[in-house]
Amino acid sequence: MEKETTLSIMDKMVKENNQGIMLSTTITDVRFVKEGAIIGFGVPSEIGNQANTQQIIGCSDYMFMCFAVKRSELEKYKKA
Repeated sequence: MEKETTLSIMDKMVKENNQGIMLSTTITDVRFVKEGAIIGFGVPSEIGNQANTQQIIGCSDYMFMCFAVKRSELEKYKKA
């Protein structure tokens, strides 16, 4: 049996309305650096504190990731 991926587990959490996943679409800042870009999102202070902890010690109660979803591809998967 295949091991579940992080995305498939997150999908289950979303379907069960689990409050352990937060989503922000509020972009507060975009800066360009030699590595590419840094995108800032507006989130509750609690999440900012967790991100700060992650940055400082490499671990926090939350896993942070950024998704960029192409709208035209998303439309293909929407149910009529």
